[in-house]
Amino acid sequence: MTIYLHPKTDNALSDAYNDAFNHAEEIFVLSAFLRDWRNFTLANGCTNATLIVGKDFGITRKKALRDALVWKKKNKNKCHFFVADQISGFHPKLVMWKQDTSYFLIVGSSNLTIAAFESNYEANIRIKISIERYQEISNWITQILGLSIPVTTQWIDDYEESPNPIKKPAKLSKKTSPGLIKFNLPLFPKLAKALAERKERAFAFEDIRIEFEKEVRECAAGTTSQQHFYQWLIDNWNGAEWKFQGAGIFRHKSTKTNWQLLCNSLVISINSNSVQRDHVIQSEYDKLEQSGEVEVRQAFLTEMLCHFFPDDYPLWNKPVETWLKKIGIWKEKQRGLSAGEKYIWIAKQLRLALQQNSDYPAQNLAELDHVIWAYCDYKGWLVKT
Repeated sequence: MTIYLHPKTDNALSDAYNDAFNHAEEIFVLSAFLRDWRNFTLANGCTNATLIVGKDFGITRKKALRDALVWKKKNKNKCHFFVADQISGFHPKLVMWKQDTSYFLIVGSSNLTIAAFESNYEANIRIKISIERYQEISNWITQILGLSIPVTTQWIDDYEESPNPIKKPAKLSKKTSPGLIKFNLPLFPKLAKALAERKERAFAFEDIRIEFEKEVRECAAGTTSQQHFYQWLIDNWNGAEWKFQGAGIFRHKSTKTNWQLLCNSLVISINSNSVQRDHVIQSEYDKLEQSGEVEVRQAFLTEMLCHFFPDDYPLWNKPVETWLKKIGIWKEKQRGLSAGEKYIWIAKQLRLALQQNSDYPAQNLAELDHVIWAYCDYKGWLVKT
């Protein structure tokens, strides 16, 4: 154990932070306030660097947020940057990381500020922890992620700094889980990373939502060509920050899909009211299935429904089916359903799973979908035999 008593031990805490970032394979940093940001250098082998900061009292500075966001974007997919938007009273000061086969924790009084590193009177300790303790803390961080949102340029612009803030009212208690719990949602070492990845991609969709919907509606109406729409997807969706899946759709020939027909079904689904939407989507999916003209209907349509209605519709993919089978929910009789009926059945199972686990970190089906994928991958269930 190492004790850092500032300002007595000059630069020791700053050096400890730098060392952690320089050697971590995975690192989590939680700070109640972010007033300054240093561009820490990540280890080449780092796969996950998650930063969560608070916004209470308006003490966090916009410049620090912007600097950290630039750092996050520079390091691309390995970095995740969140604000504890739904938490009033967010006050941790913690750094936790995995280095080779060891696990470490720095905890104490210091927020991410220059003053904390250089002039404040601060007390912190650095300790080596067990893998069990590391997982326990990781689970706690995952719960926090469930109440956090990705930091974006728009969020920073809307955020109000306040030199003399008024304390916000305490957070309302969480609703209780209804009925008997039948679903045990997965808890596993990579849950926090999976949740962070999906939340960021879901939020990235908001930046292009209007433009995308315009393109979809124009293709559906025939006012733009199918080739134009397909090229737009290549330029703006394939490999973009808001894409949930890999590049599988683009391994299919574009001519194997009637994009106007596919876009028309998506428009009809978007236009439908919430009461009838399940029935409408089921009908539209079956129509596409029966047409024989839409080869990528499952991958494209279900991802877009997941984007537009993240609370209600998941991606339809192998991991979701695999997980439902492994937990005994997927029954053989599902084989008798039409494709559209099967998709809506899957959506209803995942909705029920979240309703019965209201404290689970994933807050909607878009998030749960990716958590399930990561869990199946963690369990080795997706390996082809």
